[in-house]
Amino acid sequence: MDIHRITELYVSKETGNDRFYSGLSPVKTRTGEGPLQTLEEAIRVVGEMRRFGAKQPVSIRIIDEVLELTEPIRVSGLASAFTIEPMTETEIRGGIELTGFKPDRMNGADCLSADLSERIDSGFWFTDLYVNGKPAARTRFPEEGTLGAAAVEDPSEDLHTHSRWFIAEKEDLKKIASLRNFGDCLISYRHLWVDEHTPIESYDPETGKIWFKYASRYRLTPSIPNSRLAYYLENVAEAFRNPGEWYLDREKKRVYYIPREGETAENLRFFAPVAEKLFILEGTPEQPLERVTLRNLKLLYTRGDYRSMAGADENYPNGFASDGQSVCEAYAAVELSYAKHCRIENCELGCMGVHAIRFYEGCSHDWVTGCRIHDCGAGGVSICGGAYGSPEATHDHDISVTENLIESCGKRYFSACGILLRHGYQCHIAHNTIRDLSYTGISVGWVWGFGDSISRDNLIEFNDISHIGQGKLSDMGGIYLLGRQPGTIVRNNRIHDVKSCHYGGWGIYTDEGSSEILIEKNLCYDATSNAYYQHYGSNNTVRNNIFALGGSAAIRISRTQIQTGFTITGNILLTDGTPVYSTTYEKEYTNLQMLSGHKNLIWDLSGKEPPAIRDGEGEISLSELQGYGIERGSVVADPGFADPKAGDFTLPADSPAWEMGFAPIDFSTVGAAIAR
Repeated sequence: MDIHRITELYVSKETGNDRFYSGLSPVKTRTGEGPLQTLEEAIRVVGEMRRFGAKQPVSIRIIDEVLELTEPIRVSGLASAFTIEPMTETEIRGGIELTGFKPDRMNGADCLSADLSERIDSGFWFTDLYVNGKPAARTRFPEEGTLGAAAVEDPSEDLHTHSRWFIAEKEDLKKIASLRNFGDCLISYRHLWVDEHTPIESYDPETGKIWFKYASRYRLTPSIPNSRLAYYLENVAEAFRNPGEWYLDREKKRVYYIPREGETAENLRFFAPVAEKLFILEGTPEQPLERVTLRNLKLLYTRGDYRSMAGADENYPNGFASDGQSVCEAYAAVELSYAKHCRIENCELGCMGVHAIRFYEGCSHDWVTGCRIHDCGAGGVSICGGAYGSPEATHDHDISVTENLIESCGKRYFSACGILLRHGYQCHIAHNTIRDLSYTGISVGWVWGFGDSISRDNLIEFNDISHIGQGKLSDMGGIYLLGRQPGTIVRNNRIHDVKSCHYGGWGIYTDEGSSEILIEKNLCYDATSNAYYQHYGSNNTVRNNIFALGGSAAIRISRTQIQTGFTITGNILLTDGTPVYSTTYEKEYTNLQMLSGHKNLIWDLSGKEPPAIRDGEGEISLSELQGYGIERGSVVADPGFADPKAGDFTLPADSPAWEMGFAPIDFSTVGAAIAR
């Protein structure tokens, strides 16, 4: 066999053989040819081809419609220049199908149940159940709302106070004590910008003290006026009563599900995740993985149990109950490290326990494109790379995330992002549709303050971000930027329906020290707090945007400073009974230390001139603000939007915005083509 002529290898778990077949034929031939049985063997063959000098691209074709994995497929830098793709259509599953469901009754409700004795006795356990390709709802108590804590281990205001217990409120003690499977329940509680989950280690019914298996990563009492620790319990037998819910009974070794209307045992398929990951693509600094592509695959069902994902220390050997902000350290179904010119294209990645895709350190010139990512426990795509000061070889750069539909994520870990770019430069995040998340759409940068950062020269454009937050957490943005990011551009994005719990639902959010960023031609509207917020920074240019219908103001500013924080010019600022600007520091901004604004078009839906600023000392009009040298050339006039409350910001030909030099914003190609 001439290895220099091999361009295709075939794999079939059903009909293949790694020992006797070469993989050169999709079917068994008279000459003894046939497909290989495993992807691992096909990848090994490619590695051997490279070792002997063959350089041509190879397509590894999967013949089977279904490939089940319990452990991830590992690809090292020895193999390169190959594509894994199906012959027709292939599901690669990290879960197993549960069968044997029969009619049953529980808590007076008609349901289906299946015996899991054999699997549970062998150690199998799961905290997610997928029904017909969607995550089923796990029972919870109370069914709506939360319970409260009377006292916590350490009421310190220190954000990083860790706790192992709290005391339940007296009115909840009897409710909790009546639960027959309390030891199998999980406690879920939320902070301002992260949620935590832990099994219960013990419970004292006399004192009401509940001990966690994992310590809280953040303090149990966030600084919210008149707040208390609010929590609920999951996997509660007594709460099993609503269609679409499931419950796992460890004692009886059965799983239960209440069908929705039209669902029967015959038309339902149940999957429980087994594998944590599906693909690990890993090179080394000395031998990076190059030119590997995953194409046209359906990747489904990975594990993401509530457990410590963020390590442990000497004081808390079990670890912590959360992974931290943005679920930044959690694993993913597809992981890459020291991978160059690799692609994940036209794939479906769904029902993932944590993230769908994660780039670790040393990745460059990689692509995620044309994918549908959905129903993930955490986020869609995470780019993490080495931080400033780490070896250059660890830095991620030139990674493109384009034309992807990312939806229904953050289902288990609320603080996840659609796309997280922690440390990376010259990355391109474009034409993605991101919707139905519990926190931030796109997050870029991971340095608080004005310190040096790897994040620079990133381009975030033509993304359609909507229906995020959903009232679950606080301190979020459609696009969230953090730290110095010279050369970064945020343009032509449409962001709307950003809903926070307590504070901080922002369209575009330039958080602590965000600096040297160009923000232009974006449309941001219908945000709980503001369409745009700058929380100190320097030398940002904000021009030719539409910032509309913020809950408290169009724009928020905080922390005055010596350097100019941002120049805002040529924008349309639309309010609805709110001021144009809001600030924490009352009238200190009038010293021009923070804001340089001019030539903006300002309007309120009431037809009345909105206050330029409203704060604890009263209101300042636009003319007063102009007396301080701010908003020079800005005017109050109706831009003439077609129907802004319905999301139609079309401008008529005679809009005064054109006279002021406002440039048209083209949203015809915003978002992913597969979502338009």
